[in-house]
Amino acid sequence: MLSLVTLKKAIVDTLKPLNINIIANEIRSGFENLKPAFFIQIMPVSNNTGNSIQERVITVNIHYFSKEKTEIDNLVMIDKLNNLFINCIKVGDRTLTLYEKREELENNVLQYKFDLRFTESIKLEEDDNEYVSSTDPKDFEIKLY
Repeated sequence: MLSLVTLKKAIVDTLKPLNINIIANEIRSGFENLKPAFFIQIMPVSNNTGNSIQERVITVNIHYFSKEKTEIDNLVMIDKLNNLFINCIKVGDRTLTLYEKREELENNVLQYKFDLRFTESIKLEEDDNEYVSSTDPKDFEIKLY
């Protein structure tokens, strides 16, 4: 199963060629001298499980804090991010397709977002595979309230 930590590491590795600081999300202030900088958020949106398949949707939000806080600086970064995150990203031994890429500017902070949708096979525990051996209708009684 693809872990969120593995996904975040793949995002960080993809951003490395830009040579921009990547700040831990726990640091919310006091990083002025580290700008330009990225914060990366990994947000699970849905996790639907059925039979032995799990469908997952995860939103990735890359916050870019520019040094100059100008529109031009943010537009240049959008172009750079679009070149890094074209259609897919390599995560471990998998290649995931990017969906719904979008950009937002809020208080001169660029938010570059995209969604990842993928399925995984899941291994059921042996205890979860118990079979019902009774054929007595009383064992299958349904109570309506």
